[in-house]
Amino acid sequence: MPRNSNVFLSGKKNTNPHVLVKSGSNSCGIKLPIEVIKIKSTIMQLIIIPFMSKNWKVLEENLVFFDNIKSRLASIIARNKCADLEIYQDIIIAFETAVFLHMEIANLEERLYGCNTNLSTLVFRTTMIRLKPELELYNLVFGRPNLKSGEKYNTDIVNDITLLLKMDNATFDQIKNYLLNKY
Repeated sequence: MPRNSNVFLSGKKNTNPHVLVKSGSNSCGIKLPIEVIKIKSTIMQLIIIPFMSKNWKVLEENLVFFDNIKSRLASIIARNKCADLEIYQDIIIAFETAVFLHMEIANLEERLYGCNTNLSTLVFRTTMIRLKPELELYNLVFGRPNLKSGEKYNTDIVNDITLLLKMDNATFDQIKNYLLNKY
């Protein structure tokens, strides 16, 4: 006969605080919706893990997904009335700011130390200009079109990227491989 350690001799159940929580539950043992688990996993894979490993290239590539993650997170918070997830919005903004600062510093270092021109230049610190995520992804995969020579963004590629960005759990490498194979 199996031993049930959660029941007293009186028949009342005892919730033991020293029992490990099941997977997919929060610290209170409440079962989380699958969409909450997925968004937390996405944030970990695309933002927190690359940041902790100081993989700035991956973070710059994943920057195009930040807006999509923020909008998905906002809709999940609105549907589930889950105040715990609001901290993730702040976390995403903090990581986004850190990536932008790193990119600015890298650009300044390249300008100051990477070229042989006169170093007596005036540097203005401005906010970084961001393109739409699909255009930034286009630039990362195919390079920026030279607008001076008349090159333009290929609208078919931009439309494909827009559709691919709407997919859940899409990664930069998956989108890049798909685009390079197709075009």
